[in-house]
Amino acid sequence: MGWQWSNEFRRSPIQASQFWVPIGLLIFTLLTIGFAQLMPTDERNQSVSHIDGREEEFNAGFVRSMIRHHSSIVPYAASHMDSQDERVRMLARLILRTQAYEMGKLEGWLIGQDLRVISVEPLMSWVEIPQSISDTDDLLYQARCRKDPEGMMGNVAEPDFLKSKQLDQMRLREEELKYFLERVRAHHIAALEMARFAIRYTNSNFVRSTAIEILKQQSREVNWIDQMLAV
Repeated sequence: MGWQWSNEFRRSPIQASQFWVPIGLLIFTLLTIGFAQLMPTDERNQSVSHIDGREEEFNAGFVRSMIRHHSSIVPYAASHMDSQDERVRMLARLILRTQAYEMGKLEGWLIGQDLRVISVEPLMSWVEIPQSISDTDDLLYQARCRKDPEGMMGNVAEPDFLKSKQLDQMRLREEELKYFLERVRAHHIAALEMARFAIRYTNSNFVRSTAIEILKQQSREVNWIDQMLAV
């Protein structure tokens, strides 16, 4: 009988799917519930306990800040599309492709939520929304945003020596490459810090998934930049 039962399902794919699909869905559901229970309670309830009642303000604040963050580097990257250094050209194209796409996605989410795209709140003020934080790194991040919100965008001033006419062309090209890499790196680090903070306290699946993608993409680019700076 066992062999006949198995053989019947081999000859009847429809019957087999009717049997296995519900079982597969049941297993998937049980695994999902199991993973949710394995997640620490404070992680599952963190956003609710820390930003309860101000979820929209927090999520929209993060999205607007990330749009502003990206918009500060896109024109800079575009200005290096014709660089004589192939590595700079590659990185500039990558920044334009990924961050222009992310800006469009973030703006689309705000429009879809019937929220303003342009922020009228003080820069990085959304970081102050989570209350009763016990994590030291998060408390330090809040303090840094409070002290220098513009600096938390990752902007790096152009050094004066790059404007000097006393540098020979080879040295100038080396210094320009170094500054380009350091500026992009500082910009990306700012995005990574912002994304990590948002992931810890958001209740929005969109914000969380977007922040995770930013972490993955810009971490790879930071590693690449570190390798180039180490040469």
